[in-house]
Parts: sequence; structure tokens; C-alpha cells
Amino acid sequence: MAETGMNRVAGHTRAVRQLKKAVESGRVSHAYLFTGDPGCGKRTLADLFAAALLCEDPDPASRPCMKCPSCRKAAGGNHPDLIHVTHEKQSITVDDIRTQLIASAGILPYEGGRKVFIVPEAEKMNAQAQNALLKTIEEPPSYAVILLLSANPAALLPTVLSRCLEIKLLPLPDRIVEEYVREELRMPDYEAKVIAAFAQGNIGRARLSAENQSFSDRKDRTLTLLRRLKGMNTAAVRQAVRDICADREGIGDVLGMMLLYMRDVLYYKASGDGESLVFTDELTGIREKAGEMSFRKLSDIVEEIELCRSRLASNVNAELAVELLLTAFQ
Repeated sequence: MAETGMNRVAGHTRAVRQLKKAVESGRVSHAYLFTGDPGCGKRTLADLFAAALLCEDPDPASRPCMKCPSCRKAAGGNHPDLIHVTHEKQSITVDDIRTQLIASAGILPYEGGRKVFIVPEAEKMNAQAQNALLKTIEEPPSYAVILLLSANPAALLPTVLSRCLEIKLLPLPDRIVEEYVREELRMPDYEAKVIAAFAQGNIGRARLSAENQSFSDRKDRTLTLLRRLKGMNTAAVRQAVRDICADREGIGDVLGMMLLYMRDVLYYKASGDGESLVFTDELTGIREKAGEMSFRKLSDIVEEIELCRSRLASNVNAELAVELLLTAFQ
């Protein structure tokens, strides 16, 4: 089958199959919970599922056709029976749910036979909002379908969770992400491999990295630093610390790249396999580091990178945490 409708979602084959089966059979639940990390594709898949439920194509297997008036309206964000619940505050309040979802659910669809509600970041609903929504989920109008999206379903009330059919979007294999980056984003093989490894199975994260010039610049600076680090004096190390910490938004990227690189070194030392590395273009430097460092030293550095991440997450002084990490390379 051509890559149309929900088949356009990269990976997540099981979730796509489950939703397509619901559309084709007509056995659609009144409430779904799409779960997975930010950027994993929850919103994309929910939007396509909603379009499929509203699609006018006579063949259920072809929905969403993305050609009929209903699909075009859904794609353009102006379908009267597709409502995205929004919020202006830190949390989704009971007023948000009542005015945008509950009140609208009481009105018959303007077109077709269904009305679909999408609630992004559903974990931000406060307890009052969830309890108000629960009444609609328990006794929904026959035409209403509610799609909750959440990166943290544990924040939802058990009573809400128990009444939703969960659609899990798990991290994808690196090969699928790499293929997506290479074919859809037109990145060269080497860059696609690095981005896929960094994304850890998350298509959204891979897309952001591929489209962000800052990510590419940080990668180049990090690799340059790793090549020079062993022979740097104290003043140069401290300057490197200041440079890393000056880019506050990029510290996570730098540490992630360091971790991938050092795991490459550890892998090469253990296997001698240069073809399966993430940083295949850095084989010469990786080979040198593998020869210079013991397994113990390499393992300690990997642990130090993870420890630095934990320290930064705990709001430890960034310069101190990064300096302790770079010192471990000496």
C-alpha cells in the first residue's frame, strides 16, 4: 500500500495498525490515550486518526484520503468537528475542559457523523478538569471521540486511565530513525547516523537536530574538544568549560555527543569493529583513544558523563560539574 494516510507516520507500525483496524471495522472507542515521549509522533498520529474518522472516502481502508473536503479542512485546522483543546495557563483548567470540550460535545456534529476532540499535554489537566472530563468519557455522546495525548500518563487519574484505550508510541529502532533522516530530511549517511543515535528512537528529536544549525555546530565543537582534551593544560580546560556553559541550551547536546563518542571508543576497544560506530568519520581518533585508555578508564569517563548529567539536573553549579567531567579525561 502506498504511504498515504496513517501509513505516513514513520515507524510505530503496531499503533498505526491498531488505529487503521478501528477505522476500517467501525469499532472506534470513545476515548483514546496516546502515550510516548515528547516528539515521538503522538500529535501527528492523533491528527491523522482524527482525519480518518472524519474522512468522506467511501473506502474505509483509504482513510484518511487527504483529498476530500473533510480531510483538507482537518489538515488546514478549520474542520468544525475537529477540536484541539488549548490552554493559556500552566495547567489545563476545568473551565478549559468545560468550554472547549464538554459544551461542544453536547452539540451534534456539523458535518458527517463524528466529532473528535484532541487534548495535547493531557497530563496538565488539574484534578477538577480530569473529574469534569471523566463524566463525559463515562457517558459520551455516540458521535464523540476524545483523544488524550500525554508524555506522563502517571499524572492522570486512575479513573481516567481506566476508561481510555492506550496507544503506546515506543522509541523506534535507530535504523528507522536513520532512514527517516536520510530519506525524508535529505541528510547524508554519516550525519543521519549521528542524528539517529542522538535522537534515541524519537523522530521529533531527530527532525529538530537535523534542522538546527546550532546542533551541527555543537557537534563539530564537541568532536574538536574531544580530540584535543587529553593534552590540554589547566587554563585551556577552564576556557573549554566556560565555552560549554556559555551555551546553556546546548549543554545537554554536548554531553549527549560526548557519551555517544566515548561509547564508540569503548565499543571499538572491545570489538575492533569500525563499521558499526556512530561516528564513523572519527575512526582514526577513536582508534587512538581506544589504544591510549584502559577499559576501566573508558568506563569511568562514561560514568562521569552520566554523573554530570545528573548533577546538572539537580541544579549543581554548571561550571563545576562540567570541569569535574573534563578533568576525568586527563
